[in-house]
Amino acid sequence: MIEKYLECINADKKMIRTGWMQRGVPPAIGESVAEHSYEAALIGLFIAEKLKKENNRIKPEKVAVLLLVHDYIECVVGDIPYYSVKKIGRDQKEKIETKAMIEVVGKNSILKKHFNEWLRKRSVESKIAELSDKLATLIEARRLINAGYAEVNDIYENIKKELTTMLSHKEYSFAKKVVNELVSAIDKKD
Repeated sequence: MIEKYLECINADKKMIRTGWMQRGVPPAIGESVAEHSYEAALIGLFIAEKLKKENNRIKPEKVAVLLLVHDYIECVVGDIPYYSVKKIGRDQKEKIETKAMIEVVGKNSILKKHFNEWLRKRSVESKIAELSDKLATLIEARRLINAGYAEVNDIYENIKKELTTMLSHKEYSFAKKVVNELVSAIDKKD
């Protein structure tokens, strides 16, 4: 099992995220799955630390772990593009990922436990993680747009819309102020 575990880590370091390549970003410039997870984890730590001042039960470390784990299994299933998820459905994608996760790390591993929490989106930490995942994608899209890859603008705009919609729901409203501050800072990078 350790061999599969290590192979997955290596694969995630080398696997370029699909959305960027579909929009003409060369693999040499594209962001890997591991780079995305790392950036999302650090953003999640930042957000959770700020929000912890208002809710001391928030565990910033848990947010970071959820983000380090959330795309781990793409080493097996690949970075399934948005359009494919729309065709097969989010539930089917999650079933595929869960089955692969069990095959790689086992049914009772801590990785599997955190991955399940990521999928369920019930804890405050998993909600912060979801927002941070979107913010990391937004930041990378801004970087690529600034580097001349205008084709990724649709990802940028769609993520901004998704964040606005999420923050309009009561279950995510607790993070509205800090997320909007980050989005404003990202928008200023023009």
